[in-house]
Amino acid sequence: MAIRNLEGYPVQWEAFLILRSLSSMSTNLTPDSLFEWFSTDEYRAILPIYLAAIATQVAKSYVIGVTISEIAWWWLGALSVFFFVRNFASTTVAFGAGLFTCFSPLGVGHIGSGHLHTASSLSLSVFLAITWRLFSHRIINYFFTIMLFGCTLFLSSITYTYQWFLIPFAFVVAALPPLSKGRMGVWATGTVVFLILRWSSYGILALGQLSVHSHQNDPVRVLIYSFESQIASLTPMGIFSGSLLLLMDKFLVIFRMFVTSYGEPVLGAAAIGAVYVRNYHERIVLITGVTLSVSFGAIYGIPWVIMSAYPMVYAMASRGSFQLHRITLASLPAGHFQVLRTPRVIFATQVILIAAIGMSTNLDVFGDPTFSVRWWQGSYIPH
Repeated sequence: MAIRNLEGYPVQWEAFLILRSLSSMSTNLTPDSLFEWFSTDEYRAILPIYLAAIATQVAKSYVIGVTISEIAWWWLGALSVFFFVRNFASTTVAFGAGLFTCFSPLGVGHIGSGHLHTASSLSLSVFLAITWRLFSHRIINYFFTIMLFGCTLFLSSITYTYQWFLIPFAFVVAALPPLSKGRMGVWATGTVVFLILRWSSYGILALGQLSVHSHQNDPVRVLIYSFESQIASLTPMGIFSGSLLLLMDKFLVIFRMFVTSYGEPVLGAAAIGAVYVRNYHERIVLITGVTLSVSFGAIYGIPWVIMSAYPMVYAMASRGSFQLHRITLASLPAGHFQVLRTPRVIFATQVILIAAIGMSTNLDVFGDPTFSVRWWQGSYIPH
């Protein structure tokens, strides 16, 4: 990870890509470099960049404007996790999941780095909450639902490439019983609306002599190409066994990255919480989220992709933390430590436990400026 200096503050190297697009939005003057190459980093973050441009104009400083923007997205992302988890879990579990999000290295660990990764990562929970709401309730106005789903997918594609996560996730939610009549049709039609909006955006950019250079528009093709390139040197008889070994090796690497990204304490609490899940919908959501995040991690091996299931994992970690506290209270002698059993003390103790688990996996909270670099290096899979 390279570091740049901007306005006297250290920022990550990728801030350069964000800066030139933000400057263009702020001044209506397009740098020559944009005409040469409009990268995926800029297209996939057009919405956060635009909002950061507004904040920059108000603050009269790029660093301050982007930092304010990321703090806003950090707060909105944690709040959205609460509302998303509240659909299939208790208010206390949802609150704990939101608290885990506040301490997550996805959010606070990147605020101030100048590259809008906090905005991109925590925006997923906003779109997940909207998608769940659209497909988990009885559909009354089909046209409105179709258009809103298509627009949600499009906005997610220009915040970070989360449309590839939301489309299969929405398919699973639409298939959950009780199945509303026409729900699958809404999913399919809304996806078509998204594609129309996406192609239209390319056309608008083309009018401004801009084109998007991105391999992330077709992740399936990238995965197949990556797999084929790794077995191309094998003999025909060794392709089958070589493919199995490659898949096993890939799984072990993804598993290591999954553990490193979330941290052992969080995943330990999540494993305990998963045991106590009784809600059928919550189980399906957890399995779907983890499966999708691991699959996309195999395509694009970076921490915030492998952590795409963070709302689900943090919901399980929250439930597990509450269960740990209850188990601890149950192990105490009856009739003793009654003050620890009062509702206020129980809630305060649970919050402290969640905060301790969350902060233990994000040393940036304690002022360690090197944590984000070590977290990235320990979770990154070279392409």
